Amino acid sequence: MAQTVEPERLQFYEVVLQQLLDDGLDEAAESVKRHMKVEPNNLLRKDHLYDIFNKCAYLPQRVIANATCKNVSTKKKRAKLDALLMENPMVPPDDEYQYKIMAYNKYAEFTNYKPCRCVAQSSDKSLIAVGGADGSLHVTPLVNSNDPAFKRKPNTLCTSQMNGHQNQIDSVAFHPRRNILASGGADSNIVIHDISVSNGFIHSVAELQRIKDGFNIRSLKFHPCGDFLFCGTSNAIIRLYDVTTTQCFTAKETSHQHKGGGINDCDVNGSGSLLYTAGSDGSILFWDAKNMDLLHAMVGVHNGAPVTSVQCDVYDRLLLASSCDGATRLIDLRMRKELLLTNSKRKGVIRSYSRFLHNTRYFCTFSIVSEGRKSGSESLIYSVENGAIELDISKIVGKPAVWDAVACNDEMGIITVSEDTSCKMLAFYDPSL
Repeated sequence: MAQTVEPERLQFYEVVLQQLLDDGLDEAAESVKRHMKVEPNNLLRKDHLYDIFNKCAYLPQRVIANATCKNVSTKKKRAKLDALLMENPMVPPDDEYQYKIMAYNKYAEFTNYKPCRCVAQSSDKSLIAVGGADGSLHVTPLVNSNDPAFKRKPNTLCTSQMNGHQNQIDSVAFHPRRNILASGGADSNIVIHDISVSNGFIHSVAELQRIKDGFNIRSLKFHPCGDFLFCGTSNAIIRLYDVTTTQCFTAKETSHQHKGGGINDCDVNGSGSLLYTAGSDGSILFWDAKNMDLLHAMVGVHNGAPVTSVQCDVYDRLLLASSCDGATRLIDLRMRKELLLTNSKRKGVIRSYSRFLHNTRYFCTFSIVSEGRKSGSESLIYSVENGAIELDISKIVGKPAVWDAVACNDEMGIITVSEDTSCKMLAFYDPSL
């Protein structure tokens, strides 16, 4: 007996009948055909109904469960990231000076033997370490200055050369409390040195540890506790080394890493709870620095260009990131949104990086600019509040490419190293005072 159905449904049963025949269910198809008095719609492509069912009309229970778990996991990670950012009790001081007019004074300059690639200042402000293109590593002590314009000056007569590398050194980092220096570079070695210094003189240096990695070392950063060392390499996986045992740790979920290229820079916040990594894949990743869980990913921050530098401020409010396209972005960490974009239309930039100054109202950017067969350097000081250029220091820094710079730890100044083997120390002041 034929079933009474709406005419529109007959078309549906034609499709059902055709799908049964496609699946080889001839008996079921014959039953539907007999009861509904319909013929199969042989104008449809094979498995037409199943394709609609599979793509649009249905999600298997396991897919729904997996999507639900991912949503819950994402919410938990966001909540954890927000909680870690709120842990920092420090707030910007109200009396942090805002310059009416900014000027500079080059109070020191000394040369190394080979082109320089990286620089760092010790936490007690007593040492400067400079890594070179030939694998040389020079450490210069600082002594107190009698000049009110700056607190310290280098004692270049006591510069010590340290051994351990055969190829270019790309990163140096000091221990947060002791005069222990980590260095790494193109030879894939991380060498940890112990330096004894007092009253502006280096008494002895010793190699404490040597760690062999399988990839070129690009970035080193001590954890604030001093027992661990974060390492970014030409590989996409971030490493965490135990300084004492040399044991290596990484994220338990290896799929949660940068998606290609290497890690160009990394930074950890003052409490040691958050790690930031800048990748050649154009992304910035936020990590739980204690268990190496990925908390947040900012993909395509610079429109896909490799991110060359990343740094957070001491108050866990702002993140500074630069890329190979010459642009520098200031990001609000709590909102994960861009506040400022600088130097985005500069042509010919082949590398740029940026650093917060000691007064976090300001940051500096350094760009290596290619102009035909020549290359030069552009160095600018910006205001965090409005993104205005406060000072152009390109002339005093010089035309040779500036490969690295570090802000002075306890005064408004900066230390730069460049291709012409020179290390310059600049102090900033307000001439209106």
